[in-house]
Amino acid sequence: MTGITTPSEFDDATAFERFALELVPLAPTTSTGEATLELRPDGTRLFGLTLTATVGAEAVADVVHRMRPLLFGAAWKVIDLLYELALYQARIGPDLSRGYSIAKKMSYASACHGICPPLSSLNQEWERLLLTFAATEEVRHSLVHRKALVDNRGAIVGTDRQGKPLTPLSAEEQSAFCRVAQRAGNAVLTGTISCREREDLDAQLDLLVAVHGRALLGARAGGSIQRVRVGASKDPNGDWHLDFPGWRAWIGSSGAWQYDAEIHCEGESLVLLCALEEAPNVPLTIDPLNPPTWLVRVR
Repeated sequence: MTGITTPSEFDDATAFERFALELVPLAPTTSTGEATLELRPDGTRLFGLTLTATVGAEAVADVVHRMRPLLFGAAWKVIDLLYELALYQARIGPDLSRGYSIAKKMSYASACHGICPPLSSLNQEWERLLLTFAATEEVRHSLVHRKALVDNRGAIVGTDRQGKPLTPLSAEEQSAFCRVAQRAGNAVLTGTISCREREDLDAQLDLLVAVHGRALLGARAGGSIQRVRVGASKDPNGDWHLDFPGWRAWIGSSGAWQYDAEIHCEGESLVLLCALEEAPNVPLTIDPLNPPTWLVRVR
């Protein structure tokens, strides 16, 4: 059996797990859609699934409570195959065509080996991710292969190879692990990680400090993202003037720090959107037909 050697193979091999992680821990209270299974000409399968029911907050919480240990297992697989890709890309291992045993992966992960852009360029995050992966090996194996129970607070209490109880993995730690897998998988597939995504990754890794054993990164946990509508002025040449310092001063301190700025120009139908905390803190003049890549046209 060959290992994961490309982001495309990682995408196919983890499609169902990543979708399950998106669906349940971060699910909205209302969702509609249908389940699909696409059979590709080369014989591979691509899963798609969305909820078809309208459910309330209590029902969502109950589903998450019941499903969280299984989602932890799905997240562990995502990181496991992501790390296999990292080892291949670093050309680590005696026989790259046969894949990697779990024992080898744990040895390499504990030493923080592997290359997986853009994550491996974030030294502190990469170290914490790999140490968390290695530290949760026995919990995952207990859940899948041995004896494990979930206590009334949602913690997984597994057993080691001698049948002794492992340190419980709390519900909060399981959820953080799932979010880390989401962020990491998305970063590998897109080849980039935004400031907002990195901040959230750091916040989740901080929730896992008791697992990876490294210092806190000091991230701010992402709260609700507020959208603000701002106006841009236009000069006779048709360029827009974007007053980011003025907009930030106008917003002031509202208890939130993440904003989506919806930028309108009077008399124009064109609307651009950006994460305000990622925009430069200087006034800019831009060509509306050729905006910077971090500005997304929404209309």
